[in-house]
Amino acid sequence: MSRDSFGERGIGKAHHRWGTPAAATGVVTVMAVTIYVIYVIVSSSPSALAENAFIWSGTIGTLILLVAYVLATVGMTLLVFVRRKMPSVPMWQVIIPIVAGGWLVAAVIAVLVAPGTARRLGAALMSREGISR
Repeated sequence: MSRDSFGERGIGKAHHRWGTPAAATGVVTVMAVTIYVIYVIVSSSPSALAENAFIWSGTIGTLILLVAYVLATVGMTLLVFVRRKMPSVPMWQVIIPIVAGGWLVAAVIAVLVAPGTARRLGAALMSREGISR
């Protein structure tokens, strides 16, 4: 991504001998070690460490996927429907991103309007799944 001018260009440079992205690998390694150290500091027991690592990485991964989906949807909408760079795409196909965005907005509004209900529903789901705080 760095070579495509997204972010710092130095991170995307390939190693002169092996042709691998050595700087990017180093950045990812430093980030992973930092996250692990934070897990160890925050956790009270080894079992909590494993549980926290699973929950946090799952949550962060899900949020990253949601951000990627939103960015891809916005990019597709701009490319296909605003700039008309791909006229072969039927206009009715915009319905799916609009419905998904509307559903997401409705969920956020529901949580903001009734936080107590959202908390009760979350607690009920956690107890049904056997998850405790």
